[in-house]
Amino acid sequence: ADFTRTIEKLILGAHHPVIGFISEGFNIKIHHRDQLFNITANQAFSLDGSFAHDIVNDDEDHAAVIYLITKHPNYTKLKPGRQGGEKKSDSIDIAGGIDKIRQYRSDRPDHLIAIKHLADLTDSLNHEQVMKLMRIKRGSSVIYWEKIEDLLAATGISMDEFLLWCRRQEKSTFSMATAGTRASIDYSAYHGVKIYSCVPPNSRNEFFCGEILIEPQGSRPGKNWERKDNAMVAIYVEEGEIELTMGIRRSPLTLLKGESVYFDGNLGYMLRNPGQVQAKGFFVASPGIVF
Repeated sequence: ADFTRTIEKLILGAHHPVIGFISEGFNIKIHHRDQLFNITANQAFSLDGSFAHDIVNDDEDHAAVIYLITKHPNYTKLKPGRQGGEKKSDSIDIAGGIDKIRQYRSDRPDHLIAIKHLADLTDSLNHEQVMKLMRIKRGSSVIYWEKIEDLLAATGISMDEFLLWCRRQEKSTFSMATAGTRASIDYSAYHGVKIYSCVPPNSRNEFFCGEILIEPQGSRPGKNWERKDNAMVAIYVEEGEIELTMGIRRSPLTLLKGESVYFDGNLGYMLRNPGQVQAKGFFVASPGIVF
């Protein structure tokens, strides 16, 4: 994403990690409800895709360049679900959870949308039905979960998050990798290849990502990399050019500045810089790569 203003309500709709890396930009702010995180160039972060975040570039003179990495959810299989035993807890405050939904759907953090407005967002509930849900007392043995699921589906809230709201136990949705936590990995066997890891904490090892630098090597071939874990790999070229050879007896593919490729790492691949200057790119693998 190359932007000068704001990405509003970045949300994936599923509990998948969304990893971001600030390639350019020095005054980036990430908002999640009443939480504010400041982040700058060469830092990475991880979000829970089920929660909405705003990303703001406060620098009026320079655009920010951010890489966003995630897996595309299978939305046809996503449905708000509840865990066994949740209905028996006397700590569940349904009214409090619905008030959090009203706050979440509001344009102003200190304002709750009207209950009628909330009901209008659904296809099946009216004002009186939402009011009935809000009158459910703590410890009640009667909770209309089907109606709550309709309300959550209409407002884009997961059942997991709703139950956290009902218990006032919101979990952390953000983690960040700083310069001190980024590893520099030098692969001398691969002829001038270095990778500066930017994997943030709490990314559940679903991804490896980092900046890749390849020194110019002329006609020298690189060593073949072959994954054994059904990994997929993506490479984006920021500067220079990168030559990629996949599999056996295949013609090399040259990627120029601004170009990218996505391929099956199990085929085996070789990377080479055919140019005269250092090549720089962004490297992503899923699942998390271990060299």
